[in-house]
Amino acid sequence: NYAKLDRERILSYIEARGGESSVKDIKEHSTANDLRIYTLLQQMEMDGEIEVTNVRFWEHRLFADNRAMKKTVIEYVTGSF
Repeated sequence: NYAKLDRERILSYIEARGGESSVKDIKEHSTANDLRIYTLLQQMEMDGEIEVTNVRFWEHRLFADNRAMKKTVIEYVTGSF
């Protein structure tokens, strides 16, 4: 299960960094698949495994159907180990 392996890589990386890490560092150094990182971080936050801090939101306008989309950027996470 690749998602489980990536989840373990992320948690291991955060723990090795003293329980704190930026998402940028996780993406660059944890060896987890980039396409799964944000989804896994959001799931780990919902499960109470990590705490997400410094979250930014911004909106994009889709001109074709005039709907607004919100995109979430997780900048920093801390783990409770």
